[in-house]
Amino acid sequence: MRSELIGVEKGDFERAAAAHDALHDADIVGLLIEVGFVATRDAFLVRIENGVFDHDAVEQGPAFIACCATLLKNLGAKEWDMEAVTGCVHLAVEAGCGGTTFALQQARPLLADGKHVVWVCRDMPDGARFSQLYENVSPVAVARFHMAAVGDNIEHGLVSAQGLLGALSSIALVVVDDWTAKTGRVSAALTSSMKELIQSCADNDVPLLMISSAYEDASGKGWKARGSLKSETWFLHRSEGNDMLRELHRGDSVETLNIGDEGFTPRK
Repeated sequence: MRSELIGVEKGDFERAAAAHDALHDADIVGLLIEVGFVATRDAFLVRIENGVFDHDAVEQGPAFIACCATLLKNLGAKEWDMEAVTGCVHLAVEAGCGGTTFALQQARPLLADGKHVVWVCRDMPDGARFSQLYENVSPVAVARFHMAAVGDNIEHGLVSAQGLLGALSSIALVVVDDWTAKTGRVSAALTSSMKELIQSCADNDVPLLMISSAYEDASGKGWKARGSLKSETWFLHRSEGNDMLRELHRGDSVETLNIGDEGFTPRK
């Protein structure tokens, strides 16, 4: 959940309220708006002169929510964006922990900034999830999202990605989601194709994010990544004791993240 304290003149709030037929309080001098993701508008705190009190979004109704959202937009509020992937990263993910969501959040600010993203996957990302995460991204920006859903023929998708690297000069990220099967050995042919894509991305100075299912070492030494790829390896898995928390392991650092409808947000 992200909190943002915004100074608001009385007139600004009143004009926003009027535009949405929302009730307004003449004493409001600022808003403390706490949201998981701007598009969800799931919780609001409104600061008035003599204190802070809770406003339940459902009880306030859509007009009040839209009023607050207008103020956020007018004052330049933005969704939280996670630290960008650089270089070549292999994200090994515990099943059901949000690897695709992680990658979609990586792509979102790049698309909004006018860049292109190449995405190779076995299956299309869940449509409802995509809509949640990209509600505030314009259709023009989403058009720069080049997706190839290739089923089990991942090697074909990797070749297509290399072709786009040669054809487009403004690619800011290549994602290969679920690049290998969840069980069994990675074939030599697929490993070779992945290595070629890694080299192509390095030659073009384009970050590459590869996602696969992690597995637990039989000897109890923790999570392991599939394949033998020359890359930085991160691990994403559940935080013990809380199904809504995730741990992102990057080398010696561990970051705890919340996951919800809004995607990943920092744990407060």
